Formats: sequence, C-alpha cells, structure tokens
Amino acid sequence: MKLLLVLRGKEPPIPDRSGLYVDSFYLMAANVVNAAFGFLFWTAAARLYPPRDVGFAAAVFSAIGLLSMFSALGLDYALIRFLPQSPAPHTTVNASLTIASSAGLVLAVAFVVGLGIWSPALLPVRASPALTISVAAAVALTAASGLMASTYLSRKRAGLVLAQSVVFGAVKVFAGVLFAALGLREVGLVGAWVMGLGVLAATGLVYFLPQALGERYRFRPVVIREVVNDMAHFAFSNYVSAVLWSAPTLLLPILITNVSGPEANAYFYVASNVSALLVMIPTAISMSLFAHGSHDAADLPRKAAEAARVSLALLAPALAFVLLLGGKVLLIFGRSYSEEGTRLLWLLALATIPLTVNFLFFGVRRVQQRMTGVVASTVWILVVTLGLSVLLLPKVGLAGVGIAWLAAQASTAAIIVVRYVLERYGSGRAQRGGRTRF
Repeated sequence: MKLLLVLRGKEPPIPDRSGLYVDSFYLMAANVVNAAFGFLFWTAAARLYPPRDVGFAAAVFSAIGLLSMFSALGLDYALIRFLPQSPAPHTTVNASLTIASSAGLVLAVAFVVGLGIWSPALLPVRASPALTISVAAAVALTAASGLMASTYLSRKRAGLVLAQSVVFGAVKVFAGVLFAALGLREVGLVGAWVMGLGVLAATGLVYFLPQALGERYRFRPVVIREVVNDMAHFAFSNYVSAVLWSAPTLLLPILITNVSGPEANAYFYVASNVSALLVMIPTAISMSLFAHGSHDAADLPRKAAEAARVSLALLAPALAFVLLLGGKVLLIFGRSYSEEGTRLLWLLALATIPLTVNFLFFGVRRVQQRMTGVVASTVWILVVTLGLSVLLLPKVGLAGVGIAWLAAQASTAAIIVVRYVLERYGSGRAQRGGRTRF
C-alpha cells in the first residue's frame, strides 16, 4: 500500500525526526528490490539464452556500469548536497542531466571505437549497429537514472528511488523473457537492459521528477556555467572518491583470476555478493544522512549519532545470521562454493562493522564539504586492500583477500575514531583554557 501511494505521488508526509529512518529503509528496500530482480533476470537469462550470450552480456553490462560511473562526474553527490539550497532547482537538475548524459554518449563512443585496444572480446559490439546504439544509450541512461535518484533523495522522497527500482527491474525481466521468445541472442539481453533503462528514464522525466520537484517541472537540455562552477569542486572530489572506492571491487576479480585462476574468482564473486547484502545497510543510511544533513547541517551531530544507532541495530542480527549460517547459504550455489568461500564470507561480513564507521564519516564530511579526508581514506583502503591481497593470496588463498579487506576497513575506521577522540579532547581542553580550537 505504501508503495502504491509513492507511485501515485501521494506519499504521506513524514515528520523530520523520523525522516532519516524512513529514507534509509526506502533505500535498503530499493537495494533489496534491485537484488531480487537481478536474480530473476540472470536466472531467466541462464535458462533461456546460451552461456556464451550470457557471459558476453555480463561483460557488456560491466563496461556500461564503469562508463556510467565516469559519466556521472560526481554530480549525483553534488545534487544531494546543493539542490536543497538551489534557487533554481529545475535548472540545476536539467543542467546536471544534460552534462552527465552527454558525457556518457561521448565515453560510450570512445569505448566502442577503441574496443580493439582495451577489450577485444567485446568487438562484436562494434560489428553490430544495434549493440553499438544500445551500449551508447545504456551508458547515458544509466548516468541519468543515477542523477534522478539523487534528486529524489535530495528532496526527501526516497520512496521514489524504490519505485524507480521496481520499474527498471520489472521491465528488464519482462523484456528479457520476451526477446528470448523472439529468438534474439546477446542483442536480446542487452536490449532488455536498455528497454528497462528507457522506460525508467521516461517515467522519471514525466512522472517521478515532477513529483519530487513540483508539477511545473519539465526537462529541457541546458548547460548553465554557474551551476557547473558552483558544483564542480565538490563534484570532482566525490567523483574521485567514488572511483577510488569502486577500484578494489573492479580490480580484485582480475587479480584473483591472474593469481589463482577463474574458479577461485567464481568463489570470490559469490561470497562477495552475499556479503554485499550486509553493506546495503550502512550504504543506505550513510546516503540518507548525507541528504538530511544537507538540509540542516546544524543538526548534523544528532543525525550522525542517530544514523550510527540505526546502522548497528540493523547490522547486528544480519551479521550474526551470516556468521552462523553463511556456509549453509553458500550451499545453494554448490558444495565447493561453501567449502572454498565460507571463511572469506566471514571476513567480508566482519568488515562491515568498521565499514559502517567509514561510511558515516564519508556522509558527515560530504555535508561539511571537507572531502580531503574522504579521498585520503579511499586511497588508503585501495592501497591496503590490493597490497595485502597480492601478498596473502598466494599464501592463504581467498581468505587472504578477506583479511586484506578487513584490515583496510578496520585501519581506516581506527584512524577516524582516534582523530575524532583527539579533536573532542583538544576542543574541550581549549575551551577550558579559554583558547580557541586549533
């Protein structure tokens, strides 16, 4: 019933005190919906398409995700931070959508043209006009849909993020089955993904964005230099931190395949995806903290403490479940997955505790527009994760990657906590001595 009210634009008003909780739950629900529809999509793909086509489409989707992350240029975070104070929110959103989608098209074209250099296995994309157009459209639409979600979150309408996930997931699953019945191969899978994105973008422009920004909103391509200049520095810092944060997950599969082989990488992939369900909790709450703190930075300490309580309350039972029954969960994928991946899953799950501290720190610093610490933290996590993985993987196997990830997150969280304690102690001593805080 709640989702129907959201889809109809009649979401009941929520007191500001509970908004952080509700938006966090909406974002976590959106992640669950994405995971559920993703499972249905890939199950249907495995049953209806040849394995070669499934593997080829998965590689294409990975490339689309990487290119769209570059195309967003950090504007997704900038919208959450600056849209609440923008005197012209419609123009700000339109300029951001125009810039990101245009960048997506340019990067997609460059990617397709240079496939022979960086990904010869995907050369069939360049040989097929349908695939070329689909990839270019998917990159632009994926970047735009991310900015739409940031707009909803900035306007405290996280329910629309959930609705957006439902639309995309349902359409891509339906289209994947339909195109298989029509006899399409890899074009069918990629086309199903693009159809989902297209319906999502159209629904967002026509219905969801007017719900978040007001019924007078209309999309018009525009580039406003003032908008770009005001958001550029903040956007770039978040852009760099987002790329650095994603780098370990993008590079570890390559490292594991080179050192231990593709079979080991399969065990890593399954275990890391199971542990990613836990990461949904601090991710959603951190983004909600960022959005609500941007509306009222003066109340940030209370909101941060509230976010920490909610994160730990939700994470504790989920973590206990994984530690007790994680091995049995992996049995769903096969006995070898459980035997090879259980220890790794435990380590990745334990890392979500310090990861929660780090994510809350990132959320607070984004509100404060103090991005140096965020970028430094993501660089440290990248270096420690990859460095220790290279050292430990040949000696202790996949557990070495889990140890590396846990060490990277724990050491970063320890630095954050120690610095916070020292700042609090130094501030109190300075106040008692009549001095200003240094």
